[in-house]
Amino acid sequence: MRGVHRKWVLTALVAVLVVSVLSAGLHGETGTEATVLTTTGQTLQGGLSGLLDTLRLDVRSIAPMVGPDQAFDIPLGLVKQITIDYPRVVIEAGDRVFVGPFAAFQGIPEALSLDQGGEVVSLATAGIRAIALHGTSLHEVPREWLGDQFLTRPAVLNVKPVAGPAPEETVIAASPPASTRSAEPVGPTWEELAPAEPATNAGQGWITLLLLLGILGLVVYFFLAP
Repeated sequence: MRGVHRKWVLTALVAVLVVSVLSAGLHGETGTEATVLTTTGQTLQGGLSGLLDTLRLDVRSIAPMVGPDQAFDIPLGLVKQITIDYPRVVIEAGDRVFVGPFAAFQGIPEALSLDQGGEVVSLATAGIRAIALHGTSLHEVPREWLGDQFLTRPAVLNVKPVAGPAPEETVIAASPPASTRSAEPVGPTWEELAPAEPATNAGQGWITLLLLLGILGLVVYFFLAP
């Protein structure tokens, strides 16, 4: 009877561990390392949470047109910087820049959370000037990317990827001056572009799988033990 009791206790313990592992896999995101510049000029760093894993530029929401789909997915893993010059938004992702009004973007909530080593700060998106992600330093964007034409007709521009780390302290003015970095004023047509593939978190999936296999091995071991 004692052996049966021990096995039931171990089974309950393993079940709790499985639930904990699955919960950690689904909700254990600690945020994406980011540098945030507020509209007051304050620079904050930490783990940023709130942005969806895949952002989206949906032109149909402001300019319905007949033709192919005009919604484009932007994997967060490719995003270098999000510049907010309300109502304009500029998202730099790899060799493409997505420009349009805030209303045309999905996946950017009205408030974000920044974990600064245990202290979580809530940030209103309306009070953010720029968000630099994945080791990218804050930098100004070309003035032409903030043109009024993008408020009625969003665009996808072809550009060179953002270069390596910039100076540690970079101030972005409310109305940034023209930059020497070149960009094509007109990108490819909507028909030539295909929606980007969402980024997948393969590393976290493998860790969860290995933990589950380890727990399963413990279950088999204890049930077969005399």
